[in-house]
Amino acid sequence: MLQSHLPIHRVCVVGENTLFEEGIVKMLSLGTELTVTGTKYIDDSAFLDSLALNKPDVILLNETMSYQVSHILELLLFNTALTALYLIVIRLGSNMVDVYSLPRRFAINQSDELVALVQGNFDC
Repeated sequence: MLQSHLPIHRVCVVGENTLFEEGIVKMLSLGTELTVTGTKYIDDSAFLDSLALNKPDVILLNETMSYQVSHILELLLFNTALTALYLIVIRLGSNMVDVYSLPRRFAINQSDELVALVQGNFDC
């Protein structure tokens, strides 16, 4: 299991301001020392500017958004200025979570594992 000893403090939840995303922000904020923000994708430039401003350690994407998640993944995975430690894609349709920790990729299946991952305490 992945064991991160790096401090994780900033989380950015990317979506379309849905109730689901607001719930994720609340779940990760309550009782943790995390700074969790929500960001709505409008266009590439505004999105990347928002990430540069917030400098998240973890970025969460909701796969059910109306825009192309593959395009967002490409932006994030090939952006050398991005400082995020993890990219997490939440797939509501299959009840799965994909976690990208370059160059590794693994999946988690439970909400307590998601919280542990975001806090840097997840073993895989």
